[in-house]
Amino acid sequence: MTSGINSNSKAATAVKAVQAKPKAPVPSVRFAMADAAQVVQNLTKNIAKTKESIEQIQRVSDIILGRKTQFSVDQESGKVVISIIDPQTNKVIKEIPSADEQRLRAKLRRMAELSFKGSVVNLKA
Repeated sequence: MTSGINSNSKAATAVKAVQAKPKAPVPSVRFAMADAAQVVQNLTKNIAKTKESIEQIQRVSDIILGRKTQFSVDQESGKVVISIIDPQTNKVIKEIPSADEQRLRAKLRRMAELSFKGSVVNLKA
């Protein structure tokens, strides 16, 4: 008898099979780091290509419309903001989405975050 299990039983056979089965190699941390480095490299290339495309669109827009078009990313929301600028005065003629809409979205986001945090705190109490 082995550990209280009859060596002739099916359970003993299964235990021996599991013990005898070679363990699968654990993936190396080096592979994970290499994959992460590749992802970062791909993201960097994509960002550079996107910036280049945006600059081309801005140049074409400047020529066709006679106005400056500026693309930017709102840091808080991560959304693209398009500004149409008068080239003579450098003042914003139009912004998409509007500054009011951006502020409203930011307030709603903060309220939702506070509401969520409050509900989590209440659950812990």
